[in-house]
Formats: sequence, structure tokens, C-alpha cells
Amino acid sequence: MLMRISRAAAVGCALLATVGWALALTLFQPLTEVIGEHASPNQYWARDLRWTALLAVCGGLVAALRPTARSAAVIGGTGVALLIADVILDRADVAGPLAAAVFVPAALALVTMLWRVLRTRLTRPGRSAALACAALTAAATPLTPFVAVVAEGDPHPTLVPAALATGALLAVVAVASAAAAAGEAPRPTPFAVLCVVAAACVAAPGDFIVVSVLGALLLTASTVVALRIGPGRAAALLAGLVLAYPAAVVALRMLTYQLGALFTGAAGGPPQMPEDDVVFIPAIALGIGVAYAAALLMTRVAHRPRPAATRHAGAVHGHRRAVAAGGRSRPGAGRRHRRGAGRAGPGHRQAHRPGRQHDRARRHRQHRGSGSR
Repeated sequence: MLMRISRAAAVGCALLATVGWALALTLFQPLTEVIGEHASPNQYWARDLRWTALLAVCGGLVAALRPTARSAAVIGGTGVALLIADVILDRADVAGPLAAAVFVPAALALVTMLWRVLRTRLTRPGRSAALACAALTAAATPLTPFVAVVAEGDPHPTLVPAALATGALLAVVAVASAAAAAGEAPRPTPFAVLCVVAAACVAAPGDFIVVSVLGALLLTASTVVALRIGPGRAAALLAGLVLAYPAAVVALRMLTYQLGALFTGAAGGPPQMPEDDVVFIPAIALGIGVAYAAALLMTRVAHRPRPAATRHAGAVHGHRRAVAAGGRSRPGAGRRHRRGAGRAGPGHRQAHRPGRQHDRARRHRQHRGSGSR
């Protein structure tokens, strides 16, 4: 029941995020346009929310479908295509109510068609894509409401509700992705903790220390739910993330400064001033999420249990020894040899049966002879 609810919530969040992306492109972006030679730091919040909404779209589909690597690549390719379309449409200044009336149904139809096609063609669920999605969305959730704090000047009244709504969608997708990565119904207590932390990431004040602590908590809680790790490993992971998360935010903020200016120029916007302190939230969230997802996937592969063929290598070895000995083999013969039963097959048993009968007859004659004496 819980898995069905999480999948339905993930699909709903993907559709709502699609609507939010189209509305932010056609209605919110014109509100931030600045006429002049240079842009202001307040110009970028619509772009940040659009691109984090695209992350929620792809994450919702992954959490709902639990796709294999190939299907996840299709979803990721669709997200990249929407990102390229975002830059092109922003450069073409496609905006207004009429554009919103066209692009909202078109985007919804595209995402719905993708979900239906992948759902019908999916033969077996996968966990790796859901685990990576949980890491990406958990890293981005605390930073998305932070967009309203980073924006300087006099932000538009739409900024704060839009940032909170996008953060809430990412929080739900993060919870659903962690549940999907678990492969079965998650444990109640860690899942409840994950839900509380995800809600706190959306409702908490936009202080950098608070955001860093909540980001570390959300990454730890999602990992506990997805991989079912114990309290000791969870505590060690949290201690490391409390230090690593803010350090990664600061480092990626310096590394992605020029990247934001590059996308601004590609969209046809005015260049940002050199002294402007612009924070490129989507790039920071994506960098942290990709690094953490790669670490989780490598850890999961390293601790993956051996397949059945490797576990029964001893049985195969026993079967080959029985065949080499000249006896007939049947299913289970090698397994009996591996367990130490001493019989490799019916041929081996038939070959030793006359010897055992001769020993029993000889002992019986000796017993009768001793009795007569």
C-alpha cells in the first residue's frame, strides 16, 4: 500500500513540476527581465526554479517506474532535451498567457506519453536508478527554497511561493525515490524520520547553517531508507555529511560562477556584473547529488551479495568430480558431495554396495563362530 502511494505521489509530482516549468518559462521569466546593459542578481531566480523543476520531473518518473539503466537513460535524455528547449525558448522570448496556454498542455502530453511508454515496456524493476535519483533530489531539496534568500534586491511576490512549491515537489520525489530504491516496503521508523526531515527542509528558514544541517540529515535519512543501514553506520555517515555538505556547497559556488554567466549569455540575457554575487543553485545541487550518487552506487556494488551461480560453484565442482570418477550423475549429486555426504551419484553408490554387503556377511559369520565356541 505504501509503495503504491509513493509511486502515485511521484507521478503527480512529475506532472505538477512539468506545469511549473512551463509556467515559469512563459510567465515568471518576463517578470525578471531587466532592460539595460547588465543584469541584476534578481534576474536568475526564475531560471533556477525552472531547472530544479526539470529535476523533479525526471526524478518523479524514475521514482514511479523504478526503471533499468536503459530506461533511466531515456528519462535523463528527455530532461536534457527539455533543458535545451528551455534555453532556446528563453532566447526567443516566448512568453505571455498565450504561450503558457500552448506549452503547458504540450509539456504535459510529452511527460505523460513518456511515462506510459516506459511503463508498458518495463519488464523488471531496477534499484540503481532510484538510488541515484534519491541522492540527486535529496541534495537539491534544501537548496531550492534557498533561492528566495539568495535573490537580492526587491524580489517579486511570486518568488517565495514558487520556491517553496518547487522545494515541496522535490521533497516528495526524494522520499518516493528512497522508498523505490529500498525495493520493498521501507521500515516505518526510518521512513517517518525521512518524511519529517524532508518537510523541515521546505519549511525551515533560509540560513546557510540550517540548510547545510538539513541537507546532511536528508541525505542520511534517504540512504538509511534506501539501503537499510544500521544506526552505527547512519551516525558515521551523518557525521561525515555534516562537514562535507557545506564544504561542497562553498566549493561548487566558486566553481559554477562562470557557468551561470555562460547559460545567461546562451539565453540571450544581458551579462552579469563582475561584482555580482550570483549563486547558481541547480549546478550546486547537481554537483553534490551526482558525487553522492556515485559514492552510493560504488558502495552498493562493493557490498552486493554473490550471485547464485557463484554460491553454487562447489556444487558444480562436485558434479564434475563425479563425472570424472566414471559414475552417472543426476541433479543434486554435486550438492551432496559438497555437503560431505560422501556419495557423488548413483554409480558411486552402486559400485560400493557389494563391498558393504560382503563386510556385513563376514562380521555375521565371525559372530556365529565365536558363539559356538
